[in-house]
Amino acid sequence: KEFKHALILGGGDCFSARYLLKYPVETVDMIELDEVVVQVCRKEFAVELGNIFEDKRFNIYYQDALNFSSEKKYDYIALDLTDPDETTNLSLPLYTQDFFDKIKNNMSDKSILAIQAGCPISMPIMFQETLNILRKTFKYVAAYGKYISMYGGYQYFIYCSDEYDVQNPNFDIIKQNIKKYGFDNFKIYSPEYHDLLLKEFSIFTSKKSLHYAEVENQLKNQRQAELISRMNDNEIQNVIDEKALPQLLKTIKTDSKE
Repeated sequence: KEFKHALILGGGDCFSARYLLKYPVETVDMIELDEVVVQVCRKEFAVELGNIFEDKRFNIYYQDALNFSSEKKYDYIALDLTDPDETTNLSLPLYTQDFFDKIKNNMSDKSILAIQAGCPISMPIMFQETLNILRKTFKYVAAYGKYISMYGGYQYFIYCSDEYDVQNPNFDIIKQNIKKYGFDNFKIYSPEYHDLLLKEFSIFTSKKSLHYAEVENQLKNQRQAELISRMNDNEIQNVIDEKALPQLLKTIKTDSKE
């Protein structure tokens, strides 16, 4: 697909922008909260980032992505944000149903959304909850990961679209585009690696896997705990009584037989 407009939420190191600007896009808009991060990276990674700051297609807006608003329709959106860590709550508001609905309104009909989603090993509940929300929001959703030495482990991403199924792509078109854009010197990517990448991480995303079932059970318990925390003492007692009554009756019947 020929895409014209790309949006990055976060991405203060500017490397996502650097790669997007290799394509013949018309605009790459980046919404970054912290201007200092951009300035430090601009200085320290001057060689790696090249001349992207002189590229007229690249626009930086310093604001909270949560408050981002635009009439523009984007063909590609990347959420290059802080990990959605349950313990810090730093970026959790950006991983909600409301926010994803808002972002989807800024997507063109054939747009793609890519999300930095943390790690299903170190933060399984948050990862799976995000995955479940996105599956309700988009037709095609797939998770994949890559070992990143700086983090000392795998980092995971989620792909979303209503138009393109990344799990069943047209590799002939992909190969044509790799040559078209001069990316035929890829060190890692290939059609074979593409398939392997998605299959390798199905343990975290397949509803048939034991890991998925275990985390779903944790999610269920967490929701119940949150529900109880919002109840008053009488409501909690009623719930306890309703749950305990069947077991109590069963015990009484057993005792009477003996």
